Amino acid sequence: MPRFPRVAAAMATAAGLAMAASAVATDRVVLSEMYTATWCGPCQAVRDGYDLMLNAHGDTFLPIQYHNADAYTVPWGASRMSQFYGASAFPTYWTDGLVSGVGGGGNGQQWFNYFTGIMNQRLAVAPEVTMQMAAEQVGANQWEVSCLVTLVPGEPGRTVRVYLLQVLDDFIAATPKYRNTFRQYGASPDLMLVPGEPQVVSHVFTLDSTDQANLTKVKFVAFAQDPSSSGPAQVRNAYSIAHPFPTADCNGNGVLDFTDIENDASLDCDGDGFLDSCAIADGSAPDLDGNGIPDWCQDCNGNGTADWQDILDGTANDCNGNGLPDSCDVADGLEPDCNANGLPDACEVTRIETWASDQTGPLSAGSALPWFLPAVPVADLDAPVVLDVTAKGDLGELFELLTFRLNGQNLGSLFQTDGTECGVLNRQLAIDPQAWNTAYALASPAVLEVVPSAGVSANDCAGSYVQMNLEVQVQGDADADDNGVPDSCEQADCPSDIDGDGTVGFPDLVEIIAAWGPCSGACAADVDGNGEVGFPDLVELITAWGDC
Repeated sequence: MPRFPRVAAAMATAAGLAMAASAVATDRVVLSEMYTATWCGPCQAVRDGYDLMLNAHGDTFLPIQYHNADAYTVPWGASRMSQFYGASAFPTYWTDGLVSGVGGGGNGQQWFNYFTGIMNQRLAVAPEVTMQMAAEQVGANQWEVSCLVTLVPGEPGRTVRVYLLQVLDDFIAATPKYRNTFRQYGASPDLMLVPGEPQVVSHVFTLDSTDQANLTKVKFVAFAQDPSSSGPAQVRNAYSIAHPFPTADCNGNGVLDFTDIENDASLDCDGDGFLDSCAIADGSAPDLDGNGIPDWCQDCNGNGTADWQDILDGTANDCNGNGLPDSCDVADGLEPDCNANGLPDACEVTRIETWASDQTGPLSAGSALPWFLPAVPVADLDAPVVLDVTAKGDLGELFELLTFRLNGQNLGSLFQTDGTECGVLNRQLAIDPQAWNTAYALASPAVLEVVPSAGVSANDCAGSYVQMNLEVQVQGDADADDNGVPDSCEQADCPSDIDGDGTVGFPDLVEIIAAWGPCSGACAADVDGNGEVGFPDLVELITAWGDC
């Protein structure tokens, strides 16, 4: 049975270009900003909560602390909270520019639970923009920081204000929970984003002696927010990089890839922020004709639109996920089409299609991890949907488990009785196909969530994660010999092969004997097509005996 992998490299055309729904590449990072001061007693518990959040959710939660009225005050940060957000009390906190709160106290675990709840709500919302960052040292204490901002495919054009900042993490010796303390403002231009045209924001930051002495704790932060003179204003996504900073110079020419693309957009034909030459070199972009241009950026059907855009718009099908319209696969002889209907044969038979998620984490009770799925065909009711799960986490105790939900509907659980503490585990969850189809139809895009049970703690297993492979059998034409060609085509070439197994033999003889006599309707055993199964059909079968 044909298997069509729908992983990031294979699906870079239609999904991020589709990012294969790897909560991807289009992942959201949630920004939380706090107005604080060293002398603020109630702020301490909130800061402890931030510390726990960074330890457990550092890949998806990005806090910044702006000081005022103490030795660590920076005017821009103080005005950001007091003027933009109208904050007048300590602590005041805004998450993704939408959810605000005032007041502290309690303990760090309570604030961890509070921010985890808000983070999960925001992570359930697909991001509108993606962000990538890199930094290049341009002087003894100077770093040129660049951020590539791209509109997620399918999103309408929008204007965002992109902020570039520098923070210093955990550097105030007397109070070690001051995580991501704001140090300096860089830039905040407004960008008009349109599909397929990424834009770059750059700024040269000069680090002072404190930053230089704590270089391993320096971070550069970027976030894209709706342009406004005051909050609330939604943050569409955020990003940060820490020392040692990524340089993003894949072709080794001494120029950041972002800058290469900004200077010559033709170097990135599909607008995904990566140089075409590098994508071809590492195998993530096909170039079958060897002309140095990814195949999906070409116009094989001559309609004036790049192939990837045809596929993304739905004006061309790409059933096998190779980045080329099916019509071109057939016309160029890359795929057989025995019945001349414009579809590759392998896409017409019953087949298994697969998708792979990114590795994501950490695993912690109360923190669901979402996977935004791409378009998945209706599952064949004759075979279960299979979720192959690899996980590492705090799963060693009885009933420490992972539950899987599709659009809020429970699909089942794993590791409830057979887990280990911080070991790498692999299990498969077999899902009823009717239940899968029903749940999948409830929302678009569909969201597959991994929900750790109570007792699963990120603090008990450093580097916890989960990674999933989804297998769905899609119903199609019969293919008894599993060669990727519909039996109907093969039977046309070999009519005596009644059961379609590629060989004329005893099973076919049995079929003729069982159907002996006049046919009523379609009759596969009527080899000569005269409307009756009889001696002429038997002669045809004996003559064709053996492999077709």
